Amino acid sequence: MRLRTLIVSLLAFAACLAASAQAQALVDPMRPATLVPGGNAAAPGPVLYSISISPERRYAMIDDMVISIGDRFGDARVVAISETQVTLRGDGGTTVLKLFPDVEKRVRIQKTPARREGKVDTK
Repeated sequence: MRLRTLIVSLLAFAACLAASAQAQALVDPMRPATLVPGGNAAAPGPVLYSISISPERRYAMIDDMVISIGDRFGDARVVAISETQVTLRGDGGTTVLKLFPDVEKRVRIQKTPARREGKVDTK
């Protein structure tokens, strides 16, 4: 009886260890690609991680710094924050940081059938 209990306990312990090892292999899907193991190498310049817009304020997170319009970031000043990008202006010129640099926004025009113009009988 003791041997059976010991074997069951060891099997349960081994199952917990296997589950723990498997859980450590998971990667946070919300983590930026530059921080994901095996992801792209570090970005060549500042990285825009998030934008927060309210009726009173606009904030952006660039390289672990929360900034707003008028703040300085390195040698540049933040001149604009929109829904998808932040504009920095400094001695080296203007730099636009995009929230989703690999996504291109395209306008899709939906074709609708033309209406017929004519008199409408209201009788």
